[in-house]
Amino acid sequence: MSLANQQFLGSGLLSPLKRLGAGDFISSTGVTLVRAAIVQILGTQRGELAWRPSFGVTTVKHKNKPNTEALAAILADNIQSSLKQFEPRISTVQATVTNNGNQLIAQITWSVIDKNSANNQVIVGPDTFSVVM
Repeated sequence: MSLANQQFLGSGLLSPLKRLGAGDFISSTGVTLVRAAIVQILGTQRGELAWRPSFGVTTVKHKNKPNTEALAAILADNIQSSLKQFEPRISTVQATVTNNGNQLIAQITWSVIDKNSANNQVIVGPDTFSVVM
């Protein structure tokens, strides 16, 4: 897979937002942007965004439940399905949740698409645009 020209992955603001200077935020392109989007998806609980209630993961509803193998499998499935649903720039994703004492640790492995196509729904806009006020 050659990602030499990653322009098809788009460009945008990184999450969490960090100031670059007065009135500007750090932005990026390529794999760095995709990684930030994945973090954004995993950091948003489903129902948290009033304008997009289906966005995010449902991990919070499992809070304070016993750390069992079944819970780890449910969380891994939820992470995988949420990332597949909301991040069209990844081609494969695998989540493994392991029990580490009092914590469940999720390890996520993902691959970035190597080209844009009509089916992956990646929207790559122009570098400039006009707005009529």
